Amino acid sequence: MFRVKLPIVALLLVGAALHGNDGWDRCRKNVPSTFQLFPQPISAQAGYGILPKDSEGGADGDVRFRWSQPHTQALVRMAARAVARDLGPGPHPLLIMDASAENGDTPVDFLPAPRGRHPGGSHDGGLNLDLGYYLTSLKGKVYTPDYAAATEHFQTRPDGTLRDVPQCLGSADRLDVPRQARFFVELFRVNREAFGGDLLEEIGVDFQVRQPVLAQVRAWSEKGTYGASPALVADMERVLTSDEAEGWAQTHHHHFHLRVRDIPLLGQHRAALEALQTLARREETELRQVSSPVLTVALLSNDLHRSLEAELLPTGIAVKELNFRVDGGPWKHAQPGDARNRAVLELPDRRDAATCLVEAQGTDAAGKAFTLTQTVELPAQDPRLAIAVEASRLQAEVSETTEILKVRPRIPQPYHVWVTETALVLHRQGQAPEKRVLADPTAEITLDRLQPAPLQSVELRVLCSGRRAIQVPIWLK
Repeated sequence: MFRVKLPIVALLLVGAALHGNDGWDRCRKNVPSTFQLFPQPISAQAGYGILPKDSEGGADGDVRFRWSQPHTQALVRMAARAVARDLGPGPHPLLIMDASAENGDTPVDFLPAPRGRHPGGSHDGGLNLDLGYYLTSLKGKVYTPDYAAATEHFQTRPDGTLRDVPQCLGSADRLDVPRQARFFVELFRVNREAFGGDLLEEIGVDFQVRQPVLAQVRAWSEKGTYGASPALVADMERVLTSDEAEGWAQTHHHHFHLRVRDIPLLGQHRAALEALQTLARREETELRQVSSPVLTVALLSNDLHRSLEAELLPTGIAVKELNFRVDGGPWKHAQPGDARNRAVLELPDRRDAATCLVEAQGTDAAGKAFTLTQTVELPAQDPRLAIAVEASRLQAEVSETTEILKVRPRIPQPYHVWVTETALVLHRQGQAPEKRVLADPTAEITLDRLQPAPLQSVELRVLCSGRRAIQVPIWLK
């Protein structure tokens, strides 16, 4: 007689936090994070550029995946500005590549099938950014532009053709060492002085980049150049990593991975976080080189709900009346009781729109009326981003006798947009685990419990976006 039952989901699910590319933001707390789209630089003096599209050789850049938390963005902009101010912008400045997807998950390409652009969970939370190195040249050995820090990152195949190896195989001969080192010094100075070392978690770099950068900063520390010190060098030696076991040794020849620690935004570092963003606004005002009001607009997203933060710079400029609107909609007064002349505007529900127009209208301190406008880019928002795979809902129906076991996976239909493989993992006495990929993930599969060896346990294995899998144990009697 068959017994039909639903499995119990075991405590192994705590391991699900390690998986990514499935719609979950693993940095999300009780409320969703607010993300900001990384803006285009105002001028070369901003010290950074934007990689407009994915590049040959694996450098990733797509406007859909440039979402980060505002303070993370401010940190990068502040350090890039310090480089441009002290050493000039350079021939090929820092490039903004991939950050997070708009849902806070690590970016995924959906066509032709879901594919994680990075290891699962590595770009979650708007706290992880890939940033291109400061370079002296983009001329490559095989293709141009080549964003790798070293010319030599190819191996010769038996047929004589060259294979791109995601690692510097020689010295970082195209790395702009002084500018790269200056960028890191500024990051670590702010981390130490304003955050007590709590802000920077890890920075993955190629080993051939790490060596000359640390050598440059050690030399600067002898004279205190740019605020470098032995203590700052020690911080850099700890945080800059090329560790092979942790996955940093490869794929970081054309970018470094900045990982900011997930600190409470309203905790002990709140004042430092606000000061960092205030500095970013002040530097933006300086870059614009204007004394009269100028309109700036940041595109924000919270739980995939977009809004616009419109603001007049310079911060605190005197105005008698100020209103904002978007796409000719109703006017909204600037937020009262705030030293900043700003308002948060709701975006009309126009998913097909590529841009929107923000207007500011007011009267300055002298009574002169002004109208300012700003066109804002609106990246495509895929509706699949709203689906998050919950491991507790990955189940299976089980029918069993002493001789056979029948298993039918139960995966919610909406999850199928992420799932690239469904399998059962069989553990038999004295044998290595066997993975059986299911051609039809909804079909029932029959297993022999005794042959070729006694069946001890079964796991449902669901692979999301071709990356790491979620494995759910199926308990048997």
